[in-house]
Amino acid sequence: MQVTLEQAKEWHAHGKLTEARNAYLAMLADNPNDVDALHFLAMIYVEEGDLKQAQHYLEKAASLANDNPGLILHLANVLKLNGQIEKAIALLLTLTQQHPQFSAAFNNLGTLYFANKNYPAAVQAFQQALDVQPDYIDAYYNLGLALQREYKTEQAKQAYLAILDLAPHHPGAMFQLGLLLMQEEKYREAIKLFSTIIESHPYHAESHVNLATSFLKLGELEKAKQHYLQALNIEANDAQVLFNLGVISVQQEKIDDAINYYDQVTQIDPNHFDAYHNLGFIYLMRKDRETALKYYKAALNLQPQNEAIKHTINIILGKKDLSASPTEYVQALFDSYADHFDTHLLQSLNYRVPALFYQLATRYLPADTKFAILDLGCGTGLCGELFKPLANKLVGVDISQKMLDEAGKKACYQELYQGDIKPFLLEHKKQFDLIIAGDVLVYFGELESVFTAVHDALHDKGYFLFDAEAGEGEDYKITASGRFNHTKAYLDKLIEQTHFTLIHYEIATLRTQETIPVKGHVYLLQKQIWH
Repeated sequence: MQVTLEQAKEWHAHGKLTEARNAYLAMLADNPNDVDALHFLAMIYVEEGDLKQAQHYLEKAASLANDNPGLILHLANVLKLNGQIEKAIALLLTLTQQHPQFSAAFNNLGTLYFANKNYPAAVQAFQQALDVQPDYIDAYYNLGLALQREYKTEQAKQAYLAILDLAPHHPGAMFQLGLLLMQEEKYREAIKLFSTIIESHPYHAESHVNLATSFLKLGELEKAKQHYLQALNIEANDAQVLFNLGVISVQQEKIDDAINYYDQVTQIDPNHFDAYHNLGFIYLMRKDRETALKYYKAALNLQPQNEAIKHTINIILGKKDLSASPTEYVQALFDSYADHFDTHLLQSLNYRVPALFYQLATRYLPADTKFAILDLGCGTGLCGELFKPLANKLVGVDISQKMLDEAGKKACYQELYQGDIKPFLLEHKKQFDLIIAGDVLVYFGELESVFTAVHDALHDKGYFLFDAEAGEGEDYKITASGRFNHTKAYLDKLIEQTHFTLIHYEIATLRTQETIPVKGHVYLLQKQIWH
């Protein structure tokens, strides 16, 4: 019995691909130019993943009916899947000229331009699809993606909002819009969208991850942890999720949990530098120097040129011949410290340096005078906040961009610069009335070059206010904490050599480290005038 086209299509629709394919082949044996049989047979091959055969039959069908828009559209899609992007574009350009009201042709043309990374052309094609069909949700979605690639964030947001006007619970639009809100640090708004997604798609791991990340950025650690754990239940062995759980555990002071998470990360990804680095840091804080050394060496094996890790290993090994902390070491240290720097220093360490500095400045500097002030190693702006009333210009410089980001939030600096302090000083000669250096000199051993650069950056009779951890014996030496201490004799010698006058000196408690007061030198100097 001869099978009809309708019967073959019904088999096809119900997933009986073998029966449908045999029926189409039988039709083609009787009539090799049966366009419908060629077309539908090709679509079966698409479903089965035989794209070569699919292209063969679609091209034959198109040669017989080159004005069939649905057929040409399917051929272009198969050409795209076979990597023949330019051929597919040419086909769809012709199709859009022949059928200017065929919105799907413009949309598919846009996806081809997108695949070719021609985002302006993609945006134009998607917009043309929407001009023809204003409620075309797929075109809006694709338009949003293309606009994101062009960094046109606001326009992309409008595309996704247009989708939500048409389909208020569209998960893709909510997800992409949530990502854009996260980029803008609008975490509360993002949380609402991702929460809505998981109400209907509770096993969407990426939404749980983004919820967790948003809560983490807001400091809501327990909520972040719960969503990371849910994501891990959906997709086990996700190294990044495990790593983030380790980060949260450290902040919650659940150090054994953190070690467990980081260890799992290294088992899944033996090349995960940050996990080895964080494990090294944890064991160093626990004073287990042998285990810390093992993990730092594993980290160095992954990044052999990492000066920060080399320096940390030298500290653990107790090497004494170090004259300064490498820039990379200080930058990495404070980048990782920035988001909880103020809380840790002020609450955990009872950090007193900014207050000491301010007391000396108000005691010895001319009253009712405003100063051009440079805050060296400004960090998050703890000194800047106090010194703002004394400044007609307040400039901060720090090696850590993340620290500067936090300092910027305090709105006390007119200018902030990211970089090493010595090059900055050398480029800004005779520009400041007061230079303060709170907890900065501890990352340098040799200080003559720093003192000279500070002297040159000051106006005549300018002031230099700094602290240094107190040491004995050698001029300077590095401690187990990775910081340098200095003797008073060494500092006094430098003051004389670099032509400063001593205004005030005291030995003071700078902070508390593991319940032990850390003593330091506090100096206020004035630049000498030589004629």
